[in-house]
Amino acid sequence: MFRRSLAWQLFPAYLLITVAALLIITWYLSQLLPDFYHDQVADDLRARARLIEHQITPKLKEADYQEIDSVIKMLAISSATRITVILPTGQVIADSDEDPAKMENHGDRPEFKDALERGMGRSLRFSSTLGKRMMYVALPIAEQGRPLAVVRTSIPAVAMNENLRDIYSKVILSVVIVTVLAAGVSWAISRTISRPIDRMKEIAQKFASGQLDLRVPAPSQTELADLAEALNEMARQLQDRINTITRQRNELEAILSSMIEGVVAVDGRGHIVSINKAAAKFFGTNPDQAQGRNVEEVIRNTDFQEFIQGMLNEESPSQTDITLSGPEE
Repeated sequence: MFRRSLAWQLFPAYLLITVAALLIITWYLSQLLPDFYHDQVADDLRARARLIEHQITPKLKEADYQEIDSVIKMLAISSATRITVILPTGQVIADSDEDPAKMENHGDRPEFKDALERGMGRSLRFSSTLGKRMMYVALPIAEQGRPLAVVRTSIPAVAMNENLRDIYSKVILSVVIVTVLAAGVSWAISRTISRPIDRMKEIAQKFASGQLDLRVPAPSQTELADLAEALNEMARQLQDRINTITRQRNELEAILSSMIEGVVAVDGRGHIVSINKAAAKFFGTNPDQAQGRNVEEVIRNTDFQEFIQGMLNEESPSQTDITLSGPEE
């Protein structure tokens, strides 16, 4: 089974959540930005139309259309905006880009109709005059409730699309930067969580090797601090028990070593667990080399081997007399 470190399990999860959130936000902005930007452009065009209204209203009252056309063409140079003035009948009397006398009647334009009916018109459509898509905003110029004309301002949709692409590029760049920063923060958080666990693992391995005097430092996280305390308590208890067992073993070895009687301890498989010096002398063997070996390998006496085997098969105490031959019988 493939296993990964805790940091590499946490890091992708944190990063995935962050990237998913950024993608959702980016998608939402991509849906919201065009409408928001178009509204901003429309507000700007409306403000320009209001400024133009104040400059041409006196000329409208005088029906000086030639002067109005001259003013409109001059204003368009400084504002980079196409400006058109249309009479309520749809007749174009001034235009910043074209000769109004050669322009067709604009009475069917949607922004013109909305301006007369609702007080403002706005549309994003293809201009048959210019041969490209344009954003139009139209406002009526009225006196005592009677419309004198409609002033219309517009800009090419191409310029708006370029601005939108620039905004999108900045948004994407911001998303990339935030993603990189999020990756760094996610990795730092993952390492902050996994580093104390790695330290605990190292010390636990040292506990297993017998270094029970070490202690696990308590991390700042409550759960990990509890785990560290549990490991430390386990190490303390193991050390106490090992010290107790060692002391008892030393006492037992001291007792067995001082006895003149031979004592041999054998486990259930017939391996020698312990043999004191007196027994080793009886059987002519080394006590250190005899431990852990099978009785038949160490003690070459058939009667003794049979006695041991019979004893292992019984639950009650057994006894027998055995003659050991050697220098002394």
